[in-house]
Amino acid sequence: MSQPAAHKALVIGDGGWGTTLAILLARRGIQTVLWSHSKAQSEEWRTRRENTRFLPGVKLPEALSFSADPYSAASGVDLVVSAVPTQFLRSVAERFEDALPGDAPLVSATKGLEIETLEPPSEILRSVLGVREVCILTGPSHAEEVARGLPATVVASSRDKALALRVQAAFNGETFRVYTHSDPVGAELAGALKNVIALAAGISDGLGLGDNAKSALVTRGMMEMARYGVSRGGRTETFFGLAGIGDLVTTCCSKHSRNRAVGEAIGRGETLQTVLSRMNMVAEGVWTTKALFGPEAETEGVSMPIAEQVHAVLFEEQVSAGSGARPDAPRALRGDEGALVVSPMIGFVAAVASTVGFLVAVVVTGVKGRITVHIPCVLATLLSLSAAIWFALELGTVYDLSTAGAITPIHKLIVKLATASYLLPIVTGIRTLRSSEHRRLHFACAMVALVLTASATVTGTLMLLWSTKLVP
Repeated sequence: MSQPAAHKALVIGDGGWGTTLAILLARRGIQTVLWSHSKAQSEEWRTRRENTRFLPGVKLPEALSFSADPYSAASGVDLVVSAVPTQFLRSVAERFEDALPGDAPLVSATKGLEIETLEPPSEILRSVLGVREVCILTGPSHAEEVARGLPATVVASSRDKALALRVQAAFNGETFRVYTHSDPVGAELAGALKNVIALAAGISDGLGLGDNAKSALVTRGMMEMARYGVSRGGRTETFFGLAGIGDLVTTCCSKHSRNRAVGEAIGRGETLQTVLSRMNMVAEGVWTTKALFGPEAETEGVSMPIAEQVHAVLFEEQVSAGSGARPDAPRALRGDEGALVVSPMIGFVAAVASTVGFLVAVVVTGVKGRITVHIPCVLATLLSLSAAIWFALELGTVYDLSTAGAITPIHKLIVKLATASYLLPIVTGIRTLRSSEHRRLHFACAMVALVLTASATVTGTLMLLWSTKLVP
């Protein structure tokens, strides 16, 4: 006879999802305690047998116990499920630091990133509760449906296969299917990032941009999620399974999605503060977006244009089309970023100008004895062509056309060197004027070189000095 998945389980967090997970465990015959931060709230759930605040209309099993005391709730448990919103998780976990049995494994059912540290929930739990096995329970699973017995499928992801199988056995039922999975990093990041894309999908709905635009946004958002997840150690295929595309579709389309609803309200012109003030539950995507571009941000070198614009709308007071701006308004870029967008064209123009200046110098001065005159033009031409090639590739990243590489510091250095090099052919023109013997012809040729290279110099310098550029 097989061993039970758990004798006694503790679910920390009595929100809609935490309550739903407690219901599933209790229905599976596992002695389950649901912990609440509020004693009064816990007592209300116990007496009314209903979570009237977060899961109204769903009857709670008689076998389900309730507690607001960490020590009594954790007594004798051999499976711990955490369903606390990410931004509150650290402080709640600290209350259980001495209460949990040392060998009790953790199941993390929270989706998000901590703003101050960029840590996912599993890392927060480990940093507070010590090193122990953690399994990520994630996938398309709105509490409002799962608690009412509607079918849903999720993954239990852990590097410890035995723990993943144990969590599968604890939760698997007729209407709640659990698959085991071995990429917890990717699964956890997918669950966090899909909420950011859901905000964008909601904004699209609020603006009335239609199904085609939303489909494109969700698809490209999926690529952003995968790029970022792989850069943090996740596997690409994870983002194209239940934990990634499965959860993303549900969150971007469901009437139950809090993140999509927040985005839709903002798309209609409401402020973030107004929307959040009337919400009863947490929209994790708002704070995940802030974390992605917060003090510990790690998006450098990863193309995430959709997430960047969600952050701009939420936290940088960028006006959305729903509040008066044109829906097709181009976005403003910072100086270096704007320079990177227009550099291909500027680089090619400057390369041609430098090349013409070089040829003029050869014609006017001759080859012999004029190597020092030619070197500036040669250097400028090579750097300009290099910049053009680099940034032509970068257009693929800016417009998200393919798998073009992300912008890196070396790219920025090249465009700065190329811009500086535009000054060098001017030296050629000046030296040509000074060394001319047939003054009239030489003067005309030198002026051509000066005008072309000076125009390239001015354009390239402005490219880097202007603080904003507009792109589609």
